[in-house]
Amino acid sequence: MNFPRAILVLLATAVAGAAKTTVEIRGLEHQSSSQVLGLMGGRLEHVKTGEATPARADDAAFLTRQVLQKDGYADVRVDGQVVNSSKILLTVHEGPRLSLGTVKSTVCPKRSSTPTKSATGTTA
Repeated sequence: MNFPRAILVLLATAVAGAAKTTVEIRGLEHQSSSQVLGLMGGRLEHVKTGEATPARADDAAFLTRQVLQKDGYADVRVDGQVVNSSKILLTVHEGPRLSLGTVKSTVCPKRSSTPTKSATGTTA
């Protein structure tokens, strides 16, 4: 009787160790969730490879907030929520996006270091 119980414990451990978590992003108005996930690169790998927990949801929200702030959303809010053991839902409130408008650079004419004569013959 102990042998089948040990097999069940071993199988349960193997299944729990192979847990995968999906991260869904809602609330984006100006970008798709795949674009934001692309900006994040592999930063969410530690979240996706384990079971969905409140700590992993907080990590995912923090990382998403950082990426969106760097993309110009200074007032972004991201809330993470565990939906079930394999899914985290991130709700984004973007706020306004800050960006530079037109940048104009003006170059001053080079001044000569030697005095020049004016038409009247005086030195300028």
